[in-house]
Amino acid sequence: MNPQTVETVPRERSGSLPALGVMTVIPLENLRIHTYEAPEAAVFVNSHILETEHGLIVIDTQFLRPHAEDFRRYADSLGKPIDRVIITHSHPDHWFGCEYFRDAPIYALAEVADLIRGAGRP
Repeated sequence: MNPQTVETVPRERSGSLPALGVMTVIPLENLRIHTYEAPEAAVFVNSHILETEHGLIVIDTQFLRPHAEDFRRYADSLGKPIDRVIITHSHPDHWFGCEYFRDAPIYALAEVADLIRGAGRP
């Protein structure tokens, strides 16, 4: 998807959740992309949810616990099971919030998983 495609897709703001960050939703034909942006005080970390008809795929889990918990509450509010969590790379702002998603399978490339384990996280 190129940036022009994203810019032409209508966006809507979610009004009910989250409490701490800002959620932007991009509705597509068979997919809704939810992007959670933590505020400046939490270094503007972004996490995403790909919502399909039957479930959710979470991409990255936030940096600070309050925002990870807020992001998880939002995911739960969608009323669909979390099929999997994908961690894109080893920077802590992408995986520190994994503790709030332990009930779902968590995936990362082998080298990313090794770096996370080396930081003392399962």
